Amino acid sequence: MLEHVAEVFGEPQDESRASLAPLRVAALQAQAWMLVGYTICWDNVGEHTTARHQSRDNKNVMHNWALAYMAENRIPTVNLSNNETMSAIDIPVPTFLPSKEDFQQLKIRMAVMVERVISKYLVKYKEDKEAAFTPIQHEEWEKSTRKSKSINIGVIDKNPSSTHGVVKILDKLHAYVSSSEEKVFPLILWGDALSCERHSDAHNIRSNSNNERDRLEAVADVPKHRSEVDFCMELLGETDDTRNVIKFQMSLEKHPGNKSFATSLDIHMAKLQTSVSKEHNKLKNILLHENTDINASRSVNRKIRIAEMLMKKWKIYFW
Repeated sequence: MLEHVAEVFGEPQDESRASLAPLRVAALQAQAWMLVGYTICWDNVGEHTTARHQSRDNKNVMHNWALAYMAENRIPTVNLSNNETMSAIDIPVPTFLPSKEDFQQLKIRMAVMVERVISKYLVKYKEDKEAAFTPIQHEEWEKSTRKSKSINIGVIDKNPSSTHGVVKILDKLHAYVSSSEEKVFPLILWGDALSCERHSDAHNIRSNSNNERDRLEAVADVPKHRSEVDFCMELLGETDDTRNVIKFQMSLEKHPGNKSFATSLDIHMAKLQTSVSKEHNKLKNILLHENTDINASRSVNRKIRIAEMLMKKWKIYFW
């Protein structure tokens, strides 16, 4: 990769290149990352400092910080951007229709699936099972199997439990966003659902700023994974139990070790678990009903799987 970047930026590629100063090599690596693309991920991290001799001025302290790192995209995407736009009415209709190649790929895929079914259940064809279960590989499969290169940004000494702290964290992370004059090239900023909610609050606060950097538009927040509460909200909707669990989770982050908040969170989490169990029984009864149509049964089956996944995680018995 560095050889390609050296060629693009006019760097020497012979033996003299090995004598480049470390800072120059680091700059080339950064330029290489810009060509390949990268994303940033961060989450809150804390440390509880206990004072050996407590006094009015020397107390136990809970430090709330943010920890971030950058990860190189295993599959380059910066060369896929297309800023050209056109009216929807000008897009040809055949663009939305499957092509001959699409049908051919679908036929090949279905043939593989049929081979797998036959080799699994018919004794005569079990000898060909290994050939039938060869993975259907994407064209970028080999690149996807590699481990991403990452760089540790380090700890950011700002409190991620407050909106003001998140604004400062995003300001810090904007230093790693590439730009050209006044134009910035937005990056994906991974975080959990709660972090993304705080991103939205930070964006709203800075929405009237003069430029993209000040408006914090150079990073686009994307939830990295779904929490238990996210699945509960999909299953039950926004209920008092889900709202209370989120409220006390946020309160505990702001005030770690608070026994009152911890007890309240346990109580409302128990209520939420009971609601999930009741909803699971209700969905099972709906599924057993004779008049349930196909579309409704698919939705019910999905919710049942979500409920059972949650109850397995909580170690709650279900039938």
